[in-house]
Amino acid sequence: SLAERFGVTPQREELKIGCSVRDTDADAVLLIGDRAMHPPVERFHTTWDLGELWTEWTGLPFVFATWVTRNDVALGAVEAALSNARDRGIKSLASIAAREAPLLDISRQAAADYLRHNLQFRLTSAERSGLRLFRDLAVGLGLAPEGTQASFRVPEVSPRQLAEVAMTGS
Repeated sequence: SLAERFGVTPQREELKIGCSVRDTDADAVLLIGDRAMHPPVERFHTTWDLGELWTEWTGLPFVFATWVTRNDVALGAVEAALSNARDRGIKSLASIAAREAPLLDISRQAAADYLRHNLQFRLTSAERSGLRLFRDLAVGLGLAPEGTQASFRVPEVSPRQLAEVAMTGS
């Protein structure tokens, strides 16, 4: 946690979409998603890459986002639909990059590189271990309930799907 690593305990203040860093009196700002694609014009004393800090601290990758449900939720066709959407997206990285690059004011190549090299579309054992550790730390800080364990669905993956993923570089 920030308290353990750096001796700080931040308070949370939302920076609404459409607002800039100049619109807050906060001492620090967390920028994620599209907002993090361009550095703010304001100068900061220190800039941290949270994924990099996490990996240096734990030796594990950081998972910024994933689909989650409670264990008792029957997913039915949702699991297959999400897997199919992921697989279609992996096959379409170049067209997604071409579509999104102008909206983010970045080059197609930068968008494609980001999608291919900064995102993982399947959780490995290292990512699962990182998620478990993050959850344990959150429980210790009172930010997550005690008594539950993370479990991971492992969908069937055909050799053809593995080959397609390997060919896309993801």
